[in-house]
Amino acid sequence: MLTQFLAILRNAFVESVRQPIMVVLILAVALLLVLSTAGAANTLDDDTLMFIQIGLSTLLLAGLFMAGFTATGVLTLEIENKTVLTVVSKPVPRPLVILGKYVGAAGAMTLAIWPMVMILLLCLRHGVMQTASHEFDGPVLVFGTAAFTVALFGSLLVNYLYRWPFVSTFVYSLAALMSGAVLLVMVVSKHWELQPIHSEFVAEKSLFAPVLMGVLLLYEALLIYCAMAILFSTRLGQVMTILFTLVGGVLMSQIGAWRAAVSGPADGILERGFQLLINLIYHITPDLNFLWVADDLSSGLTVSSTYVLSVSLYSLLFIVALLSLAVALFQTREVG
Repeated sequence: MLTQFLAILRNAFVESVRQPIMVVLILAVALLLVLSTAGAANTLDDDTLMFIQIGLSTLLLAGLFMAGFTATGVLTLEIENKTVLTVVSKPVPRPLVILGKYVGAAGAMTLAIWPMVMILLLCLRHGVMQTASHEFDGPVLVFGTAAFTVALFGSLLVNYLYRWPFVSTFVYSLAALMSGAVLLVMVVSKHWELQPIHSEFVAEKSLFAPVLMGVLLLYEALLIYCAMAILFSTRLGQVMTILFTLVGGVLMSQIGAWRAAVSGPADGILERGFQLLINLIYHITPDLNFLWVADDLSSGLTVSSTYVLSVSLYSLLFIVALLSLAVALFQTREVG
């Protein structure tokens, strides 16, 4: 059974990484993050905190799209093309198929999100360009641009010479090279002087550690998105899976605010019914506000380890619930 699980996982991972949407989203997020270092300077408050909110929001939106497209690629299209029949017709339990598809798709999403996080850290180190006299961060520009350029043109070159898949090669190489660029930036100061690797974390008013904590919780939200997309893909087509994933993502991020808005005393039957409906939806869907700490960072609050552990358990339980429902729906799905 372990061999079967690993085979399904590997197939889902490879198929997800090769989807062109990966490159499109990575390029779009990279461009938005770089432009945000200038655009976030138009606030009347702390521009760095505004940049962090923009950066985390961009990652969340990109992950939502990525979850929908990867789920349709590893399950919906296989059901529509009846290629999944070759798997379930063998002695492979259907729950194992769902679990393998989810872990493979989540792994591919993790690989694609990783270079986005590295670019976010590079932009955070560079800082928001608040004035025209803002000093550029030479190491960030040199190492970051070099890593992105080598990954892009190197992938194009090996695709032309050796027919390597461009999308997966670019994602692999960008994740590795951007990680190297961040490590180099950690040990080289803005003035091209060597410094301890932990300097960026212990510097005065450093936001590296809080941002990484926010990214960790954001990643858990993306794992919930991926489980939800797998759930929808067991019964819906490609377009409807993506649409329901997007709608579900918006619902999970706003249901807490809607519940708070209608929590007052109700005057009529319709208002009471609406309150009951909102409360019901709130209790059966994940509330991603628990995983969104950008507002806390803007208020100067810190995220404790106890809070991280509790919401991580909350996320795990919802992922298990969503995958369990996906297994139940897939058990009776006709794939032949």
